[in-house]
Amino acid sequence: MPLQTKHMQMGSPLLNAVQTLRSRTTRYPTNLLSQSRYSATAAAPLRCLLDRLRIPSHGTSRFNKANPVATIQTRSFRQFSYNNSSAQLTSASASAPAVYSPPQTGIISYLPRSWIPYAELIRLDKPTGTYYLFFPCLFSTLLAAPLAMPMASPFEILAYTGLFFSGALIMRGAGCTINDLWDKDFDPHVTRTKFRPIARGAVTPEKAIVFTGFQLLAGLGILLQFPLQCLYYGVPSLLFVATYPLAKRITYYPQAVLGLTFSWGAIMGFPALGVDLLSHTDALLSATALYSSCVAWTVLYDMIYAHMDIKDDVAAGIKSIALRHEHNTKAVLSGLAVTQVSLLALAGWASGAGPIYFVGTCGSAIVSLGMMIWRVRLKDVKNCWWWFKNGCWITGGGIALGMTGEYLAQYFGYYKDEDQPSRAITAATSAIRAPSPWTLASSSPAAIQFRRLLSSETRAAIDKAIQSAPVVLFMKGTPETPQCGFSRASIQILGLQGVDPKKFTAFNVLEDPELRQGIKEYSDWPTIPQLYVDKEFVGGCDILMSMHQNGELAKLLEEKNVLVAAEE
Repeated sequence: MPLQTKHMQMGSPLLNAVQTLRSRTTRYPTNLLSQSRYSATAAAPLRCLLDRLRIPSHGTSRFNKANPVATIQTRSFRQFSYNNSSAQLTSASASAPAVYSPPQTGIISYLPRSWIPYAELIRLDKPTGTYYLFFPCLFSTLLAAPLAMPMASPFEILAYTGLFFSGALIMRGAGCTINDLWDKDFDPHVTRTKFRPIARGAVTPEKAIVFTGFQLLAGLGILLQFPLQCLYYGVPSLLFVATYPLAKRITYYPQAVLGLTFSWGAIMGFPALGVDLLSHTDALLSATALYSSCVAWTVLYDMIYAHMDIKDDVAAGIKSIALRHEHNTKAVLSGLAVTQVSLLALAGWASGAGPIYFVGTCGSAIVSLGMMIWRVRLKDVKNCWWWFKNGCWITGGGIALGMTGEYLAQYFGYYKDEDQPSRAITAATSAIRAPSPWTLASSSPAAIQFRRLLSSETRAAIDKAIQSAPVVLFMKGTPETPQCGFSRASIQILGLQGVDPKKFTAFNVLEDPELRQGIKEYSDWPTIPQLYVDKEFVGGCDILMSMHQNGELAKLLEEKNVLVAAEE
């Protein structure tokens, strides 16, 4: 028996009730949909039920093979069926799934379509990460410049800065590719990352691995432009680049591993400028403090960044410091800021920095970090992104400007005697000028750099200088205004030992390129400063530090009778 006939024979009460509901739905669809507790979603099952009963309305039947039955779920989690034509009522309330669309603006929009996935893979349109990777390199270059012998020129600083930025751009892209390879099963479940090239299938893992290899080769090419010792310092960082994504699976503090990775450049500036960290204690302490400061900075800004994904991270099972300290984030941020600034000050102190460094570098860091922690709204995704993006330039730029000012002040001899940390010893005579044979034969500085045979005139001038006092120091600058941290440290050591100023003479090798190169050949010692006691070569700054610490220097100076006489 047909369904309609069967219901027609069930009696008037049921038929009348159904027809009444049908007529109300037809006559007042707007009121029903707007006043219902569940709006259109709740109206769909009711209309569906009427269609299943096959009650004629306006002479048409809405249930046929052309309109298959679909299924919906109400708030009570009971399933009802409704046909596709009824689904039109709910189309306004149901959100369509997001679909990837290529960028229409920005640098990537100008690239060929086949290049776009790879440009997105290295985050070419989001350079903030590159800047965060570059700033530690810039910091270390500026901090190491006054320690180099001779002091690095502004041109050298600019050249190495350009190389470091190129390396940061390439290695940040390689790191992003490696990260996406590890996270290919996580990214599709996070709103912000589900359209990344590997997650959406635009780049296969195999192609991404090959692409990573090319990036690493390009990074190696940049690294080989630096002095050879940079290769030994740079290669170990790849361990952190490759393993950082794994940290998100095993610890709530993956940002610490990211900090170890992104801050590696805080070490690289020293060997780039020829400062040997393993033989100079002050330089090693300065580099270590700067590196640790940058690690704290990385954890700080990435903790803010992690708050953008905090809900999706919970669903995807990804761990982060933002989840671990969700309810006391600003207290943790404040502690990280204090740590960062304290270590930044230690780095400056170890390198012999002056007041410009502490006011400009440390002062700007205090102001910018304090403002960011106070004003950031951690529950607001857009606000977190704004501070992550702009905090890079606000904090990093301020630190870099302070370091630049300090470097220029030392390079151009701005500091006066009262600005220097040590004034225990003053020069008994001004710096000498050795004869300059190149003025007669060649005026090219390159000729001086590569002249390996010491001229008789220069040797005679050095002999005379060594015999001018019992204690002779060849240094960069003068005792009142040292021009490098090692020269300053040597003056401090001699002052602490109590050397008699009347028995001490210093010579400024910066005033004469022939003397600067000649003293190295004379002593067969590659660095400056150099100390002579009673016409005998003692060593450079690292030797002085070692002898000062183990007591050998005090014993030597006492034997040579060059100390200030003790008052009776």
